[in-house]
Order: sequence, then structure tokens, then C-alpha cells
Amino acid sequence: MDTVLGIFSMSKAVGSVAAMILMDRGLLSVDATVESMLPEFAEVRSLEGFGPDGPRLRAPDVKATVWHLATHNSGLVYEFWNVDMPRHMQASQSPTILSGLVSSLRYPLQFEPGTRWDYGIGIDWLGCVVEKVDGRRIDRFCREEIRPV
Repeated sequence: MDTVLGIFSMSKAVGSVAAMILMDRGLLSVDATVESMLPEFAEVRSLEGFGPDGPRLRAPDVKATVWHLATHNSGLVYEFWNVDMPRHMQASQSPTILSGLVSSLRYPLQFEPGTRWDYGIGIDWLGCVVEKVDGRRIDRFCREEIRPV
């Protein structure tokens, strides 16, 4: 069963602050690979293009880090601004990130981590990292740890 993400209503800025709190506490490193904390991230592939049988995917050459997620250079790009993502989503019957479903995080990379900037779901994955490191859902973490001054 596909569950709803705790990060669905979280803004990019708030998600980044949550990760920085954990970094400040020495619990999270910007150099940590995403898959070292979230083994399911190892399943994320790079989209090379499309063939007669649909999308051509391969393992990325670079392992994405917390830094890549936090700085929008992870290779994860929103479907709204990338012509290949809607095509991939239709072929793979993948839900949009707007659905808030965990399965919507299965976007393929559009470029190698660290090679360019593009706005996408990297911070959503960063929210999953926060959940894993802290043990609380990201929405609860933010309510309890981030307070207006």
C-alpha cells in the first residue's frame, strides 16, 4: 500500500532547516550518501532517454549525498519543468509528487548528482533522511523543533 508522505505539506526552506538542525547536532553530515541512510535510494536510476520499449534507465555514476539533495543538484527534477519526466511518468505509470504518495519519490535522475542545478524533489528525499536520522516524521519534527521567534 502506498502511504502519504509526511513531507507533503512541508516547504523546501523548512525541510532544509530540519536537516541543518540535525547537522548542527552532529547527527547528519552533508557528505553522507543518501543510500547509506535510505537503502531504497540505491534503486533510483538515471534516465538516459527513450527507446522503442520505453524509458532507458541506468545506475548513476555518482552517489547522491545530503549536500546534493539540499542544494538542488541531485539530478532529481520536477515533472513540471522537464519534458522527459511526464513522458517517463506516463510510460511507468508513476504518480506525480503532488499526489503526496511515497511512490511519487521514484523519479529517475535527469543528470548526474553534482553536475548542475535544477529544482526538484531532492528536499523531499532530504525530509525522508531527517525522518530516518531522527526517528520522527518530518512534519512532527518541524512542529516540535522549528518555532517562530
